[in-house]
Amino acid sequence: VEIVNIREYELSSSMKEQLSALLSTCFPDSLKQGRIYFKQLPHFRLLAMEGETIVGNLGIDCRIINVGGTILNIFGGIDLCVHPDRQGSGLGATLLEAAEKIAVGSSQDFITLIAERHDLYERQGFQRIQPADTKWFAIEDRASVVLLEEDLSDCFMAKQLGERPWPSGQIDMLGYLF
Repeated sequence: VEIVNIREYELSSSMKEQLSALLSTCFPDSLKQGRIYFKQLPHFRLLAMEGETIVGNLGIDCRIINVGGTILNIFGGIDLCVHPDRQGSGLGATLLEAAEKIAVGSSQDFITLIAERHDLYERQGFQRIQPADTKWFAIEDRASVVLLEEDLSDCFMAKQLGERPWPSGQIDMLGYLF
């Protein structure tokens, strides 16, 4: 398996078809049919490739957020998934490790993500942020809806990449929630 770093606009038609199938398989209840994203396209993806076949995906959003007045440079992990036939093989961890290597090399402070299941991420050094009073723009059906504020302590996770600890205060996503 090879991990390929590809910008979103470089995806071929075949890759988009494969991503759509993979994401629909892994997220059957939350992804609109035919899409390769949930709310918004990531800036780039890390793809686990077996030859020409995509068997894993991790989208990355590169941005700043404001936490209690402190500006952080982050990579936001989006739609981490591995084909069901390859789950348990370590591909999810490999994709996260590849993202971390790029993030450290580009001076990101943290990798953040939203996760219902915490076990894989905790094994990779992610911690739940508690409290996680978060503010973001809601997107529904390809339209901006409203500014939301909610405590996401049950799902907001971050991995520290440098010396800077996670600051206290409200998390302003300065955009949508990935």
